[in-house]
Amino acid sequence: ISTEQGLSQNIVSCIFQDSKGFLWFCTGDGLNRYDGYRFRVYKPFPNRLGAISGSEVVALGKGRDGDIWVVTKNGGLNYYNSGQHVFEVYPDSLFRGFSLESTVEIVEAADGCVWLSDLSGIGIFDPETRQFERFNPGFPVESMLTLDGKKVIIAGQGGMCELERGGADGQSTGIQMHVLYERPVHSLAKDNDQSIYGISNMHLLHWTA
Repeated sequence: ISTEQGLSQNIVSCIFQDSKGFLWFCTGDGLNRYDGYRFRVYKPFPNRLGAISGSEVVALGKGRDGDIWVVTKNGGLNYYNSGQHVFEVYPDSLFRGFSLESTVEIVEAADGCVWLSDLSGIGIFDPETRQFERFNPGFPVESMLTLDGKKVIIAGQGGMCELERGGADGQSTGIQMHVLYERPVHSLAKDNDQSIYGISNMHLLHWTA
């Protein structure tokens, strides 16, 4: 697959598959969606409502019902509504103290909050209230995924940890962190049974939620 088939640029920084089966390609010249036959390219258009905020795509994350979250360089966080084919833009000014351009992972938890990771920590964004908070787990986060409820699993040089907003009682505030594995873990994946798989320096890890 290349520009000959409709890809906007041959340099691709990440590939992502949404819940509807579409493949998305991050490039420096637009966000590309591929249905197996043709590409649809999303680029910014000045003064047009519903357009993506930038051409250079930094990171992608899965939302609900085929929707996705997109970070663009100097363009903030974008929410793509797959039903209406429009983007809602949350500007950089909402994410004080966090470098969106350094985003490594984006995940949406069951409560609708969006978790973003970079090499300096984690940011949690509530799209409804537009409130943003930072959390420092004490190590750079290399991989992240969600479990049922409000739990998020993170991995990096500090191991594998389970995070939860508000605590299990639903009353306390802040982020609760529980260490699941103390050695470095570099990549995470989960199956349909919510089992977690991790890659460490020497082992393949399996953890049942």
